[in-house]
Amino acid sequence: MYHIVRQLIPTLMLIVALGFALPTQGASFVYRGSLNDRGAPAQGEYAFRLSFYAAEFGTEALVPAITLDAVPVTYGVFNAELELAPALQARDTLWLQVEVRDAGGTFVPLDGRSAVEPSAVVGGVCWDTTGNSGTNPSTNFIGHTDNQPVVLRSNNLIVGTLGPIDLINGFAADVVLGSPLNSVDAGIFGATICGGGSSRLDCGPGGNTSCANEVDNLFGTVSGGYGNHAGFHGAVGGGRSNVASGESSTIPGGELNQAGGRSSFAAGYRAKVRNAAQAGNSSGDDGSFVWADMSGAGDFVSTGNNQFMIRADGGVGINTAPDNAALTVADMFNALPLVRIYNTSGDDVDGGALRITENGAAFSGGFIKYNSAGNTLTIGTNIGSVDASSDVAKIVIPRNGVGVGIGRAPVTNALEVEGNASKTTATAWLANSDARIKRDVAPVDGALDTLMRLRPVSFRYTDAYRAAHPGIVDQRYYNVIAQEFAEVFPDAVRRSGEFLPGAKAAPENAILQVDVHPALITAIAATQELAMKDEAQAEHLEAENVRLRADNARMQRQLQRLAQRLDAIEVEMQGRSPQRPR
Repeated sequence: MYHIVRQLIPTLMLIVALGFALPTQGASFVYRGSLNDRGAPAQGEYAFRLSFYAAEFGTEALVPAITLDAVPVTYGVFNAELELAPALQARDTLWLQVEVRDAGGTFVPLDGRSAVEPSAVVGGVCWDTTGNSGTNPSTNFIGHTDNQPVVLRSNNLIVGTLGPIDLINGFAADVVLGSPLNSVDAGIFGATICGGGSSRLDCGPGGNTSCANEVDNLFGTVSGGYGNHAGFHGAVGGGRSNVASGESSTIPGGELNQAGGRSSFAAGYRAKVRNAAQAGNSSGDDGSFVWADMSGAGDFVSTGNNQFMIRADGGVGINTAPDNAALTVADMFNALPLVRIYNTSGDDVDGGALRITENGAAFSGGFIKYNSAGNTLTIGTNIGSVDASSDVAKIVIPRNGVGVGIGRAPVTNALEVEGNASKTTATAWLANSDARIKRDVAPVDGALDTLMRLRPVSFRYTDAYRAAHPGIVDQRYYNVIAQEFAEVFPDAVRRSGEFLPGAKAAPENAILQVDVHPALITAIAATQELAMKDEAQAEHLEAENVRLRADNARMQRQLQRLAQRLDAIEVEMQGRSPQRPR
């Protein structure tokens, strides 16, 4: 039992040499195929008898059978040259019946006749399906010599179109492969569709749009997928229903993405860079990058030029996987800061800034920013202004290491507060006061006299000072006068770092501040002095009281003795005198 795969092709070398210029001459062909003998690839020498007919069934052979003897078959593959009579070469279609035998056997016919087209072979339009040799690319090629597209078909449907050439705009040719519905708009050159596409009508966002790939402008490219569209210099790598309509825009894949701005990028699921009509300008949101996840949040749309937008409901990780946060940054080698934010424009009041807003608001919320003009790090809030003018500084830390300011920039002290400060409990600030860290300890003497030299006053702040510090309420306050206080406690008065409103920054215009703590300690000492005086006075009074009580007791005893003596005298006198009636 034999099984054979038949091919009838011209020997390329003879085609080139003879050119089939004389159709009356016999042309040399190669009969090539594969042969199985009893279910295995044939091996050895076999004979083939070829009979040519005008129809698939019936009729007589057009010419006597051609016998090819001693054809070597190696691993089932064979090649044999044969000559076809001019009468056979001229026919459009022949039907070939093959018989085969091995050495010493009889010819066995193979089932069925196969169609061959000798006229096409002679015309030089066929190529060897297993490869050609000895070709010259200047004269041997697949294609046309006129400016028409080269069309590839499968199942009689167009699956590939090459060209035509645009002879005006740089010899650019279209390349369209894949679905028969893939297309390049008329008049467009240099477009490329590498594959994909479909004839299904249920894959668009509305369920009724074509899934074919399309290029509708010059030099656009669609590499695959279906329902994808590319515009001028745009490119879609694959996926479904993606539109790269912006000039030189890119969509690598994904689904329902749009790169509508010039040199824009969109990827993932429903990532959208607005086009010109949506953005209300001439080219869309140029230079914007949008990537969106499949969280089901709908379209993720750019709002302007040169944006970099990421929607990742599962979080974004840099050097690590996201860890219960929208953004997680890890330091892998301890060589660089985790995050660096700065402004490249030099000294700028709104240098590198981080804003934390509410409900997607542009400004309302909080901020952390570095003021490169004043070299301060500021933490504060914003009441919702469209610019930074309503930023309210809450904590200010200068780069010079002076300290921390609450509501203001510190200029002198480790902590400076604009306005009042309060605590939830009625306790004072704690201070280190360990005996082991002190030397030259001395009591505070003459405290009462010292306090008497101080002048406590009530007062109001000047209008100019309140204008410089809007948080100050116009009311009466209580304190001391710094200049007077310095006469009593010179070490407790210093320059604040601020200057009189409207005056130049000079030492004589420095606003003085006081530390009333020495007065407090002196007041404690004065209280003790008063207490000691009161105690001494109390002891003196107690001793005086004891003396007076003793004197009083002595006088009582003397009065008693005097009364007794008077009584005795009275009795004695009564005994010497007549008794008078009472």
